[in-house]
Amino acid sequence: MSTLTARLAEIRAEANSIVDVADAAARPLNAEEQARFDALIASGKPIRDAIEAQSAVHAALNDLRHDDPTPRATGPAATARGRVDFGQAFVDSEVMANLRAEYPNGIPGSRRITTGAVNVGRISNALLTDPELTPHLDVIDAPTGVAVMDLMSAITVITGAPKNIDHHTATFTNVAAVVAEGVAKPEATLAWAEIPLVQQVVAQWIPVTNQALTHNAMLRGIINSFLVNGVRAKTQANVAAGLAAWAGLATQAFSVDLRTSLRKAITKAQTNGAIIGAAAPSILISATDAESLDLEQIASVVLAPGQMPQQGSNIWRAPLIVSPNLASGFAYVGDMKQVVWYTTGDVNVSVGLQGTQFIENKQTILAETEGITGVLGAGAIVKADLTP
Repeated sequence: MSTLTARLAEIRAEANSIVDVADAAARPLNAEEQARFDALIASGKPIRDAIEAQSAVHAALNDLRHDDPTPRATGPAATARGRVDFGQAFVDSEVMANLRAEYPNGIPGSRRITTGAVNVGRISNALLTDPELTPHLDVIDAPTGVAVMDLMSAITVITGAPKNIDHHTATFTNVAAVVAEGVAKPEATLAWAEIPLVQQVVAQWIPVTNQALTHNAMLRGIINSFLVNGVRAKTQANVAAGLAAWAGLATQAFSVDLRTSLRKAITKAQTNGAIIGAAAPSILISATDAESLDLEQIASVVLAPGQMPQQGSNIWRAPLIVSPNLASGFAYVGDMKQVVWYTTGDVNVSVGLQGTQFIENKQTILAETEGITGVLGAGAIVKADLTP
């Protein structure tokens, strides 16, 4: 690893440690932490620019070697014939060396990692030629990829909302028509309805002794994680329940099987959504019904040798939003951005005392949030019955 790369890895590791401390306590950076974090980011930018400049130089050299029938190859990425294995070239790159130095114990599962570009040279045309030695096999209706999208990422979340909300829904009557010259144009109707909503508190707490927190430095973070994740799960359940109970949703009865029912619901969502300008439909479905859908599809799947079935990420080209907090029996098809979660903010974690905890050397850790569900254009969402 170059000196520049090693220094940048040290800076990123230190910056990450500052963020990890705040995340473990479920709080934003304090003033001292923010100042240190900003200083580290500022010091790392010129180093990053220098590394990128070096990469550009090496990329230019690789381009000059393109026409060399036996290009020079060194290191683990080189093969016996002097050619470069492109996957190994990526593994041996400075970008990956930087990443390994930043996370010597492995990348945490909760952290999203991005990397810079890696130049691995040009791919020979010979590598792209099919010698037609392998017979073709058509794969029919094979679910590919797994994408269990978080429900809160699929809907509209409005933070900083007041406790009492004047939610408005709109009903649009489309009367667009071809009009002859000199004839009055038709007037469309847009009717608004005001629905008062009041945010609900979702909370839970855990008592803990001061000694336990003192003797186990990780205990506070563990408690915070359980409390926060539990509140977020209940929040998603409240969103799903609010959507299920909302008046004005279009409906689709069960027809033949899950796939047929969902396809008919997509048509209704597309038809209704076109009138109010809704986005392309997605499907909110419970984890139980998603399993039934996958097992239903697997009966007609033809797999290539060695190919394994995977959890479906879409059906009829509509993305699946699989939620373990949604009751089974119904799926919701349409523009999920029409669903709104009004909230004061993310889950807040606080510490306090209740009753005789002070003299018992205890404290209470409390996690809570506030929110309420509303739906804007209910007609753009179809409630599809998935029960035969």
